[in-house]
Amino acid sequence: MSEKQEKEMDDVLFRAVPLGSVTQCRVERVRAHGSRGATEFIDLYTDQIQDQQQQQQHVLRARRGSRIGRGGSSFSPFARHVYDIVETASNGSCSPAAAIGRVVSNAAGSEFSVSEQRSSNSSNSSSRPGRPDGPWTEVCAAVYQSGAANACAGRGAPRSTTVVIRPVDASGCAVANTPSRTGSLVSRYRSAADADADADADVLASVVVLLNRKPQWDAGIGAYTLDFGGRVTLASSKNLQLVCADSDSYVAVQFGRTGRDSFSLDFRFPFSPVMAFGVAVSALVCRRGIRFINMT
Repeated sequence: MSEKQEKEMDDVLFRAVPLGSVTQCRVERVRAHGSRGATEFIDLYTDQIQDQQQQQQHVLRARRGSRIGRGGSSFSPFARHVYDIVETASNGSCSPAAAIGRVVSNAAGSEFSVSEQRSSNSSNSSSRPGRPDGPWTEVCAAVYQSGAANACAGRGAPRSTTVVIRPVDASGCAVANTPSRTGSLVSRYRSAADADADADADVLASVVVLLNRKPQWDAGIGAYTLDFGGRVTLASSKNLQLVCADSDSYVAVQFGRTGRDSFSLDFRFPFSPVMAFGVAVSALVCRRGIRFINMT
């Protein structure tokens, strides 16, 4: 791939999609050792129009890596799950050295950090395959809480989801850390929530907080429902819509089941493809919650 082609790919994968546009994708989960095995790969396909026909292009793959525990042991009860995000070639192949993103969970599988590999010589350009010297920068984090663990929810309530991302600059790239804004995205968000009004203003300015849109209980069918506009067709605890914390009118990310191992993923500004895919990966591999279904 030429340097120009690499730059164009960076613009697509690492920059937020333009305001006013929606990117529609398909996500496929590949299990190890048959249909009941652990998730081995998660593939992202984008919808494209070629010769007046809709086609899907295989763009990204999240591959399961070794679990990381205390002292580096993969058998530790405190081991974290790791998924590396890699680019795919036109023939669907993936290079072992092509990791451009990473999704890491906590030991409980309820919190996830999404990172991108940045170039070592530019704060706004992403490192390319074969350049491991670039630093990893956390750009997104997701926290899941089951309905049973939510003290404000009644029995059978769906799980809640909080996603924290970095703000993006005018070019659509995630804003880098400053000396006064360090620490993980989740720790910054929690410290702001615990601080007084004056202290948390600067911290909250360094993150964008999104929450899952609350589904409504439908007594007629005895389940929680959300309107996915026909893009989600099956009941699942993994179905979610992410909206801004202060308004639920703008859906930034929509993810839901369309088959046993098939899902739809739609996202808007300020999410980039890598960030949105990272959220989808976290939703797929997090611990189970209470199911709710779509309303078409």
